[in-house]
Amino acid sequence: MLRHSKDAYTIRGTSRKRFQRVKEVSLSDFVPAGDEEPGSGDDQPCGEHFISKDMECHEGGSEVSEPVIPESEGLTEMDLLLIHDQARLQHADSPEQIQGLTDAWNAAKYSVKNSPEIFEDPEKTENFALLIASLIEPRNKKGYRRVPVTFGPGKPPAMDAEQVPGAMQGLWRAFSEQIADPDEWYHEFEKIHPLEDGNGRLGDIMWKIAKVRQGEEWPTTHPPDFFGSDKSEYTAALVTDEGFVTDIGGASKRNTDFRRVLWTGKNMQLVLMSLKPGEEIGKEVHELSQFLRIEEGEAKAIVGGEEYILKAEDAVIVPEGVEHNLTNTGHVDLKLYSIYTPPQHPPETVHETKEDAEDDE
Repeated sequence: MLRHSKDAYTIRGTSRKRFQRVKEVSLSDFVPAGDEEPGSGDDQPCGEHFISKDMECHEGGSEVSEPVIPESEGLTEMDLLLIHDQARLQHADSPEQIQGLTDAWNAAKYSVKNSPEIFEDPEKTENFALLIASLIEPRNKKGYRRVPVTFGPGKPPAMDAEQVPGAMQGLWRAFSEQIADPDEWYHEFEKIHPLEDGNGRLGDIMWKIAKVRQGEEWPTTHPPDFFGSDKSEYTAALVTDEGFVTDIGGASKRNTDFRRVLWTGKNMQLVLMSLKPGEEIGKEVHELSQFLRIEEGEAKAIVGGEEYILKAEDAVIVPEGVEHNLTNTGHVDLKLYSIYTPPQHPPETVHETKEDAEDDE
């Protein structure tokens, strides 16, 4: 078992004989101490930030060069189903994001079969992972994240961005030497949250590679959910200071879920909604302010006892403490988005139907 704490990594052996022991490794071996300047210890300067000492510093900082997609290994129908499902779970289901994940999946599946020696070396593993991370999300070409991540109100932030390269150096070593089993490695990867975007998708792929290195077939499932039915620790990682850009009109019209949280910040939340003909949100009162904009369809809004007829491009503002409701009065699905200040729902919430939303209350 690989455990990360303030002071040390604890590496507990798997069923392999050579790892049936407990080894305490000082965190200073991986991450600069909090009172040291960034880049101390095992990190090296690269551009405007620091990367692992064994990682190549590419031209233009630590940006990774454009990866070459290997010859197709022949993705199966199950692979494609899992790719689309993972993209949906991670709210990264635009055509470009699905293609990027497909290319990364293909590169990984081909490489672990035809060039397994890559993953016996921590440096090569790290570079490979960052290359396919750049396929998953182009912003990852610059390497590990340089921005903070907050785990929700009242919780300490994630590891400082300056510490991520050092922490990942230790994690890549554990991956290459197979010190931690794949499930535990994946859990630690998600906790570090090393990328600006695409952590869940890259973690899934590396977990599958780790399984194959253990002698298993390429998995036909997603990694296990370490957070049980309460994903608050993981999903809170999406509460961030990072900006967010999207075609909100297109995203709203493509959305088929009753409710889908698209982005969550400390003081604001963006949510997509889709109501079937005749369906209503239901009377509710929030201790916050809400903005709603219709992108497609017709609706009736009741705000503070007043009734309003709405069509595409109309908007409604609901002040804090005011009872309101919204009903689809048209013959097609009502597509809209809503902005809450502050956030109303847990990050990454998805309710496919109104019944799912009611069951979750």
